[in-house]
Amino acid sequence: THANAQLLHNVTLGNPKALAMGNAVTADPPGIDSIHFNPAGLSKISGRQRQVKLLVADMTLETQFGEPTRPTQDEKDAFLGVSGPACDGQTADECWGVDRDVARNASVSSADPVLMLPFAGLVEVPVLAFPIGGVAFEDSTNGWSFGTAVYSPEGVGFSRDKDSAGAFQGYEVGVTRLTYFSPTVAIDVTDQLSVGAGINFSYHGLGINTLFRAPMITSRFLSDLTNEDINEALGLYVIHPYDTVGDLSLELEDYLSVGFNFGMLWEPYDWLAFGFTYKSESTAHMSGDFKMVNSPEFQNTTNAIKGNTGTAGLPLDLILT
Repeated sequence: THANAQLLHNVTLGNPKALAMGNAVTADPPGIDSIHFNPAGLSKISGRQRQVKLLVADMTLETQFGEPTRPTQDEKDAFLGVSGPACDGQTADECWGVDRDVARNASVSSADPVLMLPFAGLVEVPVLAFPIGGVAFEDSTNGWSFGTAVYSPEGVGFSRDKDSAGAFQGYEVGVTRLTYFSPTVAIDVTDQLSVGAGINFSYHGLGINTLFRAPMITSRFLSDLTNEDINEALGLYVIHPYDTVGDLSLELEDYLSVGFNFGMLWEPYDWLAFGFTYKSESTAHMSGDFKMVNSPEFQNTTNAIKGNTGTAGLPLDLILT
């Protein structure tokens, strides 16, 4: 039997009861945090309440890489053809640089915290910590309760050595979803049944700094793009599949991502309760900036195509043909 789990969701709400119970609190929602777990739970609020929490987390990401992907026979033939004299006397693995793969059977550990913050972007912090809280009050006369809270249903970030194997999965990564306004109402339908609903307005941010390589399809594309005889005559340099293509940095944000929560709570006995909750899908239309720094290997490939075609007097459309 397969079990599914989510690494990020609900961990950074910082509710001790929910964490201790693996977030199985739908039928016993915890106070003001019911706004997220089951809005109907606000009906259990007495008088006026407020909460302030300081969430401090220590996260370590362990990554284990296996053997690199090796080329098929067709890919070997295509790449050895396009690489020309550069691979004379070498096997495809040697020419592709499989033995130079820094991620081959490597282990990487990441523990340094990074946060994606509104208006600040991707920021390295000494410790992963932030305050959260909310308020709620009961209208006992009319049988309803209202509350709003600031919380983070998703928030994680890490950094690692840029020279490590993990740099190709991001040497700085931060993902944050911060709900800053969540007006929620719960109504007592009967003494045993209550319902609740709320709207959440959230910030969603994603920041990544990562190295990436030339995938195998790149070499296949170049093999179709160029001609073997021309390559051999010109000594054209073709980027290898395990070469670094570049260093990509991007920061994307959406300051208004909207969703809603709905819940029901039925307590027929003091010792028995049933809960139901529905959380809508939340769409984030993120925009921002990115920067791409091409690697020397990538520049050598493009410069070879540009420079050699000009020297030999061969038009680009001939090579494309």
